[in-house]
Amino acid sequence: KNIRTGKTGSSNKVDMIAKIIIIAVLIVVISVSTASPANKGEEIPEYVEPTVPVEIIIIPTETENQQSYPSKFGYLTVAVKYASGLSDTDGFWNLPDPYAVVYAQSSDCGIDNTYRHQTHYIPGTLNPNWDIMLKFGWGNWVSFNIQIWDSDVFWDDAMTGVHTISVSPGVNCSQVYYNSGTVTYDYYLQTALEVCNGVVCE
Repeated sequence: KNIRTGKTGSSNKVDMIAKIIIIAVLIVVISVSTASPANKGEEIPEYVEPTVPVEIIIIPTETENQQSYPSKFGYLTVAVKYASGLSDTDGFWNLPDPYAVVYAQSSDCGIDNTYRHQTHYIPGTLNPNWDIMLKFGWGNWVSFNIQIWDSDVFWDDAMTGVHTISVSPGVNCSQVYYNSGTVTYDYYLQTALEVCNGVVCE
């Protein structure tokens, strides 16, 4: 009797262990079947860092529409040569020290801008010779003006009025006639098309 009772107890333990194993297997199967696609081995897209957009400016060539740029867009250089017959603003005891001031006006994207350059002054003369090139750079240029000033210790005096020149592409040579003297200058508005053709501003 004791032997039979012992066998029955062992059989119950085995049955219990088998049931536990079956339940554990079912739990694993259910977990796998309800897993996310990534857990099933689905390929995750690789992260790609976004790139920063780069603005590209295209200069038209001969075969492209030349109207892509405004007619007065270009590289502006003003060469102030010399002046003659200027009035003496310092009086008979002293001669002026003249220099030229050039203001160039541009209209870029609907915004009007004014840029200023000036020459060095020439001491003690009414006939200064500057022979200097003032480079204003790229822009949609409209006009520029020239005025002669006398360099003094405390304040400068205007020796001439203001003469405004409307720019046009190419090399342009001229003189400005004032009541108080004459100024000789030239300017060069180099267009984008000339850059494509290999023309370089000197």
